[in-house]
Amino acid sequence: MSDIQRTCPQCQALLEVPGDAVGKQAQCPACQHVFTIPELPAAESSQTSLTAETSEPAADPPTPDSPQPNSPQPESPQPGGSQFSPAGDEDVRPGPPVVPPPPPRFPTSDSNPYAPSGQADSSPPRPRLAPVQITTAEPAEYINATWSLFRSAWKPLVAAGTVAFAINFGSSLLGTLLTIAAQESGEPVFGILNGVLRTLLGLASLFITLGMMRMSVDLARGQTIRFSQVFQTGFGVFGLSLLGYILLFLPFTLLVVPIVLAGAFTGFAPDAMLGAGLICMLPLMVLIFALFLYLWSYMYFLVDRETGLWAAFRLAFQLGSVNKLNTVILLLLSMGLSTAGMCACFVGQVASVPATVLLAAVAYLQMTGQPIQLPPPPLPPAGAGAVSSEVYS
Repeated sequence: MSDIQRTCPQCQALLEVPGDAVGKQAQCPACQHVFTIPELPAAESSQTSLTAETSEPAADPPTPDSPQPNSPQPESPQPGGSQFSPAGDEDVRPGPPVVPPPPPRFPTSDSNPYAPSGQADSSPPRPRLAPVQITTAEPAEYINATWSLFRSAWKPLVAAGTVAFAINFGSSLLGTLLTIAAQESGEPVFGILNGVLRTLLGLASLFITLGMMRMSVDLARGQTIRFSQVFQTGFGVFGLSLLGYILLFLPFTLLVVPIVLAGAFTGFAPDAMLGAGLICMLPLMVLIFALFLYLWSYMYFLVDRETGLWAAFRLAFQLGSVNKLNTVILLLLSMGLSTAGMCACFVGQVASVPATVLLAAVAYLQMTGQPIQLPPPPLPPAGAGAVSSEVYS
């Protein structure tokens, strides 16, 4: 079927759409407005109705049996089969028209792109969560999906990454200054203040990271994200995430025991303690890798599913057991993004940190069998004359 031309009701741009797209929704490439394609253009529709009105035949002259213009007319039944007689001479007017909500930025899995424009969307603010089905994922798929999603909503993501970078940079700067002050003055108060400030800024960094996880999961599901979401993590999710972080950190404290024992038996000789530390380095690295391999996704289960802590650990362990190779690839990609961010004078972390969080979120959704809603491909710039408009089919 040949293409037809329609006018965007928002910016009046002339668009060219397929002939079989009538009744479907299209997005204007000039103003990004989503509208339902009418059967006839607005000008042609108004001209057709005007022609129909002017072409009506003249009324027949009244007959004796026909009602006179001034004679009272019988009341006609209202739609629905019942009659309604207003009391007195009150003027009964129809209520205000129902204005449908604005269309989403791009269709989600729960929205019907072919629904009539006047029909209100009764879908919930967030799409229904698909059941968790642990499966494997293709690295090429979540890499390409991450790049497409990051390009579509890089502004709120980079803004969130800027907040995280400011917190980490402030923690490092204040820690260095307080350490120097403690060494020069010999006052323990600077060391205590350093520990308190680093702890508080570490909690703030965890809070912002959880907000970026929420933003990334919503973006991968086709939701429109906002910068304010980075500050909307619930206290329950934050508390469970912090508790899980502490529990995962406890095994590392056991590695200090050999160093203390070596120092106790050798009179705390530096060489003996250094040798014990080097010996403990290997099991420390193995423990870190094992924890990341099997439990890296527990925070995503807390943020996305709002499960209990032990349920999040259990699901994360199942996911890591099935996706060992994918987890190693994800670790290497995250290290590459972090290195790229540090090479740009550390300022590149404002983009590399949210990109890493988004990459892990997309991989998490694919590894749990949940659908990912990608944004539509970029539309060509609006030029003179008719341009092609993309139809969601």
